[in-house]
Amino acid sequence: MATEFRGKGYAVEAARAAIDWSFATFELERIIHCIDRENTASQAVARRLGAHPEGETMLLGHTVELWVTRRDR
Repeated sequence: MATEFRGKGYAVEAARAAIDWSFATFELERIIHCIDRENTASQAVARRLGAHPEGETMLLGHTVELWVTRRDR
């Protein structure tokens, strides 16, 4: 996201719309967010969405944290 648009809530708003649509459209119980360990801004967005860290995995040869948003939250 361009610097001048950061911190205005756009990422949370867009992610919330995508999550709501996904839960309404598909029979999903959870959505997984793969976030770099050092990406504190994305971690903050995930927290605002109600996601919680639930481990780590490798993605394209890089360790990422798995954050999970659950339908029931």
